[in-house]
Amino acid sequence: MSNSREAARESFRRVNETCPEVDRALTQASEIIKEQTGMLREALVAAIEERMEADDRISELEHDVQGMQATIERLEGHNAVLETENSILQDKICNAIEENLEQHQEIAYLKSCIRDLEDEISDLRAV
Repeated sequence: MSNSREAARESFRRVNETCPEVDRALTQASEIIKEQTGMLREALVAAIEERMEADDRISELEHDVQGMQATIERLEGHNAVLETENSILQDKICNAIEENLEQHQEIAYLKSCIRDLEDEISDLRAV
C-alpha cells in the first residue's frame, strides 16, 4: 500500500490536478454566473416591486368600486323615495284638478240658476 501512495504523489507532481487554462475558464465562468445571477435578482426584485405596486393599486381600485357601489345603492334608494313622493304629488294634483273642475262646474250651474231666477224675477216684475 505504501507504493500506491507514493505512486499517487509522484503522478500529482508530474501532472497537476487541473491546468491553469481550465482554472481560468472556471473562474471566468463563475464570475459570469455571479454577474448574471445578480442581474436576474435585480430584474426579479423590480418585477416583485411592480407586482406589489399593482396589488396595491388593485386594492385601491377595489375599494373605490365598493364605495361607488355603496353610493349607487344609496342613490337608488333615494330615487325610489323620490319616485314614490312624485307619484303621491301627481295623485294630489289630479285630485286638485278634478276638485277644481267640479267647483267650476258647480259655479257655472249656480250662475245659470241665478240667471234663470233673475229672468223669472224680471218676468214677475213685468206683470
